[in-house]
Amino acid sequence: MRRYRIIAAVYTLLLFCGLLGSIFLSFGRFTAAYGAAEGTFGERTEAALRQSLPLRDPLRRWKTKLLMLGGGQEIDGIYFTGDGLIENLTVADETMAGQNLTALAAFCRQREASVVLLPSACATSRHLLPEAALLFDQEGWLQEAAAQLSADCGSVINGYPLLSEHESSRLFYRTDPRPTQLTGYLLYQALGETLDYIPYARERFSNTPLLYDCYGSLYTRWSYDKVRADVVTALLPLQDSRSYRMLHTAPEGATAAYSSLYPTEAAASANGMDCVLGGLSARIDVVAQGSRPRSLLLVGDENALCVIPYLALHYESITFIDVTLCSEAMLDGLAAEQYDRTLLLYGTPTLLNDDLTGGLGRLTGAAVPLTPVP
Repeated sequence: MRRYRIIAAVYTLLLFCGLLGSIFLSFGRFTAAYGAAEGTFGERTEAALRQSLPLRDPLRRWKTKLLMLGGGQEIDGIYFTGDGLIENLTVADETMAGQNLTALAAFCRQREASVVLLPSACATSRHLLPEAALLFDQEGWLQEAAAQLSADCGSVINGYPLLSEHESSRLFYRTDPRPTQLTGYLLYQALGETLDYIPYARERFSNTPLLYDCYGSLYTRWSYDKVRADVVTALLPLQDSRSYRMLHTAPEGATAAYSSLYPTEAAASANGMDCVLGGLSARIDVVAQGSRPRSLLLVGDENALCVIPYLALHYESITFIDVTLCSEAMLDGLAAEQYDRTLLLYGTPTLLNDDLTGGLGRLTGAAVPLTPVP
């Protein structure tokens, strides 16, 4: 009996020491997370605790499994669809959407730009979600937004009907909210007349896997072993003699250069989907030697990255800008640059929830103060 008591005491001591060590390690993670968080003291504390609590990941996985055993399909606005994840679109303040549309219209008038409005996965894959799911009416909102912008923009492409025709295809990744390269190709086809090129037929491309077993940002928030990994693929031209150079520029001026439009090394320590154009940056410059000697300014969010490799087949120089990430100096410099064509491409989550007014205003030459880039 004494032997078992000793073993139990040793086991309890080891468990206590492990828990104590975990708490000390968590304090370091809490300090780092609190420093990186934004908002009020309470909001920063809550965010830091969520990221640093001991056993956070195992507890989250158990919570997910218990929910699924009980017949649930949704956690924190993310739905499990059988083999993948789809995030519901939440709208914090609809007045922001109106202000953004006004800013887009003003930009179009000044730059003679065209616009693409892209729905998110919960709109195009509505058939995969529970019937009782409460969803924002993206179809109706995009239709109204396109009508509002049509008077000021060169052309307006509503992506909802375009993508809805292909709802059975993989338009968005299983584990990430970003559109796939198939969506990029569909946009490329739709933009031919607007951007003055004849799109290449699908038969001139090869569906080529780039990375296997990729898990995106949705999976990090909804870990569940029934979710299938993504395979990141690209539609590569069967015959392409062009050479490519790409330069990423961060708000503080740091740069990263690549010699491919699909740098798999960029995804080695990050999200696997970042192998498409190297992921998102404040500014991305693409030079395609061998394409027609003309330039394109593409202003948008992460959704725009999927179409750039196809546009590079027809434009020697493409500059992509995310105004929510750029510094004021970057935007002021761009305001003076000249391009043959200008395109705006945004997804509904950005248009409904992010503030684009300051960045677009500075691009049109209006010195609007920006919210500091985190």
